[in-house]
Amino acid sequence: MRMHKGTAAGWKFAILAFVIWPQVATAEFERTDPGAAQATGNMKANVRPWDLSVRTYGGHDTNVGLSADISGYNGELESGYYGAAIQGSYRFVQTRDWNLGVSLYAGRVVYAREHRDDESDAPSEYNTSVLNPGIYAQRRLSFGTMPLTVGLAYNFRREWVSVSAGGLNSHSISANALLHPTRGFAIGAFAEYADENFSIVFPDPALNSRDATRFAVGILAQLKLNRGRTRITASYSHGENQAEGSNWDNTSNNVEIRVQSRLMGPVFVDVSGGLYDKDYDGYVSTWLPPPGRNHQQDYGLEAKLLWAIAPHVIADAHFKSHWHRANTDYFEADRRSYGLGLAYKF
Repeated sequence: MRMHKGTAAGWKFAILAFVIWPQVATAEFERTDPGAAQATGNMKANVRPWDLSVRTYGGHDTNVGLSADISGYNGELESGYYGAAIQGSYRFVQTRDWNLGVSLYAGRVVYAREHRDDESDAPSEYNTSVLNPGIYAQRRLSFGTMPLTVGLAYNFRREWVSVSAGGLNSHSISANALLHPTRGFAIGAFAEYADENFSIVFPDPALNSRDATRFAVGILAQLKLNRGRTRITASYSHGENQAEGSNWDNTSNNVEIRVQSRLMGPVFVDVSGGLYDKDYDGYVSTWLPPPGRNHQQDYGLEAKLLWAIAPHVIADAHFKSHWHRANTDYFEADRRSYGLGLAYKF
């Protein structure tokens, strides 16, 4: 869970690919991604070697600090937000069988609700800036008569957040493979290794020692329907987060499903949901009674509606809801956000 100042309690179709969603600090309490990028097998030659898009957005968040049901957080939980982001890639090598390139994501989200005189915490403390460059390679092969795409990527992620539990330096290496037994069906596997270093300052060493190495492996199946207009992806992954502090050590098993579809004309929908089951060794402190947190289940639901209002312009409406359940109220919380965005693809 996120910790708050002054207290220790305290995640395509081509048209979808460049729409950028609000970025927030990658807090362990709210991490719901299995960790590894999934191969799309979508490689083309003789097209423009670069992609670039910008997006602005705004909305409302019901629990910016992801404050738990029992918490020392002293401030308003809800806030409006607004932000902007840029995303792009450049392929040095681009053939039918090879892609080699670099990628970049940079963005900032700002929460409008600031401090009041009778509060020690505020949503504005979670204003977040993100810089995420990477390099990747893709190779198209054949497994017998079946097309096979394999990929390898390196990513660096830097987050700046003013709150004590924010701030991240992350290096990750991911690999994936996608096999197409038939034209409309694919199966794949993915893996990721990450080294994460957090900027945390708290009196308790077990809370400060959030730095960790993280490893995840998974499998997926993908089905295309309606002549490719609808894509359904289901995945399972297993993750190990080996942290220096006992409060952050966990083993996870995750199940996700995602449906992407063209509704009509230039209108598309993207809906995903997941269950993330985590086991912890347990952590006990002066503020957390025995046995501490030893089990947590996170549930996530996201929905995005996209409308291509012009050849290079896409408007979107987005909604997210996350539920965090644990064996102790100190690690239980709900969070919802919703808003509108506008993206331009060069």
